[in-house]
Amino acid sequence: MRWRHAAVHTGIAVIGLVFALTTEDVDRFYRWDEAVYASQFSAVVEPAGWGPQRSPGMAYLVAPVTLLSDSTFAVRLWLATLGSMTCALGFWIWSCSIGIAGVAGHGLFIASGLVVVYTTEIYPNIWLAYAGLITVGLAVGPWKSRRWMAALAMAACVAGAFRPAEAFVVVAVAAIALFAARRRDAVAPAFGTAIGYIVGVMPWVVRSFVSFGGPVDRLRGASNAAGPSGELRLRDALLMLDNPYGGQAGDEMLAPAVVLWLGGILFAACLAIFRTHSWKHPVTSALVAALALASPFFFKENPAPRFFLPTLALLCVAAGVGLVVRLPRRNVQVVAAIVIAVLAALQYTAYEGARYRDSLLRERLETAAAALVEVTSDVVGDCSIITNQAVPQMERASGCVAFRRANPREAVARGLHHEALAAGHRIFALARSEDETPEGWTTHAFEVDFFNRSGAIWFIAEISLSPQRCDTSRTWQRGSPGGPGCVGTTGETPVSEWS
Repeated sequence: MRWRHAAVHTGIAVIGLVFALTTEDVDRFYRWDEAVYASQFSAVVEPAGWGPQRSPGMAYLVAPVTLLSDSTFAVRLWLATLGSMTCALGFWIWSCSIGIAGVAGHGLFIASGLVVVYTTEIYPNIWLAYAGLITVGLAVGPWKSRRWMAALAMAACVAGAFRPAEAFVVVAVAAIALFAARRRDAVAPAFGTAIGYIVGVMPWVVRSFVSFGGPVDRLRGASNAAGPSGELRLRDALLMLDNPYGGQAGDEMLAPAVVLWLGGILFAACLAIFRTHSWKHPVTSALVAALALASPFFFKENPAPRFFLPTLALLCVAAGVGLVVRLPRRNVQVVAAIVIAVLAALQYTAYEGARYRDSLLRERLETAAAALVEVTSDVVGDCSIITNQAVPQMERASGCVAFRRANPREAVARGLHHEALAAGHRIFALARSEDETPEGWTTHAFEVDFFNRSGAIWFIAEISLSPQRCDTSRTWQRGSPGGPGCVGTTGETPVSEWS
């Protein structure tokens, strides 16, 4: 029976993979966070800035591709394929405990619009969902071998590498489930799970001491970067479920199809509670973990839909139990499957508005990147970029090293470009208005369309000074272009003055 379920899960995974690859633009431009993760182990660009809120798991996962290729298509194909296999494994593990309900839960999960979008995205949240499924599923399963304990520890290790804080919740629920079901026999697997989690979090801990002043300071910095809130922001979080591409919610109400889909999953999960009389039942652990993992989503000041994915995965497990228990007859199950398929299609098409807005944003970035590449195409040697627009993406597109995110004119006024100029770099600035471009620089204007600003003009500026020699004994005058002690011309007329 287990292997029959495995074949069914494989079929569902293939269907989900094909759907994600054919409906989403697999070659689309990286978002900010994606570009940061993809740059950490890259043969093309320098690592982008690494904030305290990030964990290395996602960078490790894409490293086999980014070290060999600069193709966004290759990275997204790798993630979608490996993710579909991992998701199938997670739900198959649950099928060993709850039977055909695991198959139903798998179908509900991969049919969700949020999952379709994030299957090809470089975000750790969906991978925490997979790791959480496997960790809790192994904890409540019928296994007792050493291989099972090793697999449980490995799953906890993977979860810790992707999202340490949320993974701690997953490991805690798994340990509680182990002691609830096995009592004295739970000591060894629970200990192994804890060790696995510690190993997975260790790179995060080491980086905390090296770059962030210790784990406590890093957690404080991550909290500030994530924008936590001390109050329940249920309404804001729910509205964001209508926009899987991130950003601000597009409307003041959820689309009816999205409400029916997600509300139906929640209702079916509640049915599982009412039909489960033993608190030791595996579905109880799934619901407890789902509730605990929902807090990072519902209590954030600026919730993002991807934070809901770990909760959704475990809710789908419970929903599968609710559907199978409440719909025991075959003809009723067939009707329910048809209704679910229709609702799945409707809730996915309800994201059309958000998809359109995202495509415009992506077009804006792609246009700017193409213009930057055209200007920098003749660069021999090193180059640098100053911009406050999508720094990691522009850095990756042009192959130049970016300064930290800053207004170009202000950055030049503060002399942030001096060191790069003295080293002989060619320096470029990317700005959305001419007021942001540094004075005295050669400016290239280009059009970029986004949202309701058709034909908006952006600017790429290059420093007019071509450094021929650098005399560090000279003193740079604030407000003049160029760098300290570097003398150069753009033809016959000097473009800078030195004292």
